[in-house]
Amino acid sequence: MFLIASAYAQQATPAQQPQGGGGLFLFMLIAMFLMMYFLSIRPQNKRRKEMMEMQAGLKKGDEIILSSGIMGRVFAVGDLAIDVEIAKSVVIRTQKAYVMQVLPKCSLKEELKLNKAIEEIENKEDSKEKNKEEPEKNTADNGEKQAQDGQKTAGEDKKSAIAAVVGNLFSKLNAKEEEINKKTEEEGKETTDAKEAQTTNNSSEAQQAEDKTEEVKEAANTENSANTEAGSQNASSSKKRGNKKKKS
Repeated sequence: MFLIASAYAQQATPAQQPQGGGGLFLFMLIAMFLMMYFLSIRPQNKRRKEMMEMQAGLKKGDEIILSSGIMGRVFAVGDLAIDVEIAKSVVIRTQKAYVMQVLPKCSLKEELKLNKAIEEIENKEDSKEKNKEEPEKNTADNGEKQAQDGQKTAGEDKKSAIAAVVGNLFSKLNAKEEEINKKTEEEGKETTDAKEAQTTNNSSEAQQAEDKTEEVKEAANTENSANTEAGSQNASSSKKRGNKKKKS
């Protein structure tokens, strides 16, 4: 009997376990929600309200920081926008929602003074470093100048040598051109002399031919004249004979 009772008891306990587990799960969810609310949601809402109040309470002359990091002084205030002077005679217009923080008065001047002091210190340090570097630079510059002068002299020597070589080449070319011109002139003279000789020969031959033709013509003329004289003599003699016969 005892064993049977213990078995029933073991079967009954699992049915009761889910009820207790569900309650714990709901409790854990509620606890997590409360933790999130008090740790993140409520602080965010608080900050948002403070930002809204700060943006609504902006006044002319307040020194502010924008979400972009620009710092300036409020020049004019409107319902949704404000004019911010970020430098002398430089005013920009932006929405109030972009204002992140209102600075205490004269904070910009103090920061500017600090920045100026820091800049002066940096400039002094830079001037000291420059004064130290100047002699080193001067020595380096002198060395570079000497090296450049040496390079220039070497370059000038090279140029002079190249110019001498080029001059020699040009002189040789000019001498060759003169020789070629002389040869061409001599050849031209020879050809002109040959042509003149040919022309003289041709002229002499032509004159000889003309002389021969003139001689032939003269001979022919003389023969013709002789023939005409003989004919005239024959005619006169025949006439005389006829006259003598008539007389007889």
